[in-house]
Amino acid sequence: MDPIDVKPFTTSRRHVTVLAVSAALAIGAVIATLWPARTTPAVASAPVPTATPRGASIAAATSAPRATQVQFEPNRGQAMADTRFIARDAGFTVEVLADGMRLRERSGQRDGAPHEATMRFLGARLGGSFEPRERADGLSHYLVGADASRWLRDVPRYRQLRYASLYDGIDLVYYGQDASFEYDLVVRPGADPSRIRLGVASGHAPTVAANGDLVLDGPDGRMRMHRPVLYQNVDGARKTLAGDYVVLASNEVGFRLPDYDRSRPLVIDPTFRLLYSSYLGGVHDDQVGGM
Repeated sequence: MDPIDVKPFTTSRRHVTVLAVSAALAIGAVIATLWPARTTPAVASAPVPTATPRGASIAAATSAPRATQVQFEPNRGQAMADTRFIARDAGFTVEVLADGMRLRERSGQRDGAPHEATMRFLGARLGGSFEPRERADGLSHYLVGADASRWLRDVPRYRQLRYASLYDGIDLVYYGQDASFEYDLVVRPGADPSRIRLGVASGHAPTVAANGDLVLDGPDGRMRMHRPVLYQNVDGARKTLAGDYVVLASNEVGFRLPDYDRSRPLVIDPTFRLLYSSYLGGVHDDQVGGM
């Protein structure tokens, strides 16, 4: 067998230059691809609470509750002066007052003026206090304006509020169910539920729909309180009863109740919903990207 002629690997100066330039271009391309990802900071943005004193703007806020959680914050200046607690559900900002509630639409606005309704418990026993229950995780912070001394930090949240003896023998409980704000009127044995009356101010007189919902119309939308659910716990089981809203006067609402066992507590449970009854669109071409 003839010997193999092995020649040493040699490269001219021109070849070295070409290889060096090629390598530099390849490295430069890799750096150009990776550099934006390395130099762009990852910013974790928190949702900004929408309920602030009117006329103020939020500079920053953190730890806002998720949309599916209805939680109640004591008013420490982040709401109107007559507000005791504030909460947010999927459609409303809810301001809990000493004698009722104010509900303000948070979306679906056409002219910047959200629909608002105020409901007050007429003839109720005032002067009591709300008992917050079930402390929720997280805190709310309101960094409003340039003066840091006026910023609000570490506002606690609760999942439930209880007002004992709103009427004689009748307790009021505010809470959230999924993404909806709800309240219960708990009628203790022997108490008179016919004393419960709601004064409604929403721009139009309240009406009762064919399905039993209480309808609160306004210029930019429509609020509804679903037909009330009534129940009693009997031997560990829930017994549901039929009940209805009744319009007592132009802006006054009560409940029509069936016969029930007055030796047991009765729970009256309304639920709020926000509907849209106005037209969508304008004078130019319109497209729906999501609904």
